[in-house]
Amino acid sequence: MNRDALPPQQARGLDLTDLDHVTPEEITAFAEHYTRLHGRPHAGFDFFLASNPSAVKRYRLFAAYTAISFAEWLALTATNFANIAWYARIGYAEGIRYIVHIQQTAGGSAKAQVCEGLAISLYHAGAQGGEVIASALRDYTWQEPDKPADLSRWEAGRGRLSSGLDFHDPRMGPGELARLENWYRNAIGEVPAYVRLLGKHRPEALKAWRNRYEHLVSTLPVQLLPLASIKINTYSCTAELVRENVLLARYLGVSREDTLMTAISGLLYGQMEAAAMLERAAGDVFDNWDSPAVAGTAR
Repeated sequence: MNRDALPPQQARGLDLTDLDHVTPEEITAFAEHYTRLHGRPHAGFDFFLASNPSAVKRYRLFAAYTAISFAEWLALTATNFANIAWYARIGYAEGIRYIVHIQQTAGGSAKAQVCEGLAISLYHAGAQGGEVIASALRDYTWQEPDKPADLSRWEAGRGRLSSGLDFHDPRMGPGELARLENWYRNAIGEVPAYVRLLGKHRPEALKAWRNRYEHLVSTLPVQLLPLASIKINTYSCTAELVRENVLLARYLGVSREDTLMTAISGLLYGQMEAAAMLERAAGDVFDNWDSPAVAGTAR
């Protein structure tokens, strides 16, 4: 099936053929959906559904074509950990709790896997965000999934993340910077500006960052790293990093469909400014996914 042409997801109990009115039955079904899959009602949506149902229904119609289905494990999981980072940045503790709940239920992830994935969130959210995550999950009741996710299909790309640096020595050894630069040329077609800057002026900081990046996950798929970066940089419309991570996702074996799905789901917060940025930054990569010659600087 061509997932670009998937029909809308279920409407969470709402009738999206009538966008201007809501029935008591719809309100009840909508609340039950959030309680069942998110672990709690959504106070914001409930308020607007009661006072201005058109706002919620038209949002859900847009989300039906842009948000990620619970069946799409890789894109869903990358989005969940990116969203946790985003929510940690802005202090949205309730959002962090319900995203973790989704990852455990729809994502089939045990506590240990979620905690490993939260390293991705901490990577993007920083120390302050880490405290928000810790506070949000202080009283969270962890679950053991009935059907753990099967991650074997993404194992083949794990070794491709390794740059070959010797992390036993924190110093950048002879030839290591060149090795790292060659890794980037092979993976995305160019050496990013931050690698050139730190390689010249703070090579040990570059190596320490790379040590962190390559070890963010050990049991979860490494493909989550570029996908989560795509999502959070779509929110902030950071074109250069979106392009780099689209190319890196392709290098690690992520499908065009999963990568595009993750990027487009960022429009829920990034809006049409993000869509314009995606076309400028990576439209040519998506259009020519099977051509390894498509790399380098965004148009």
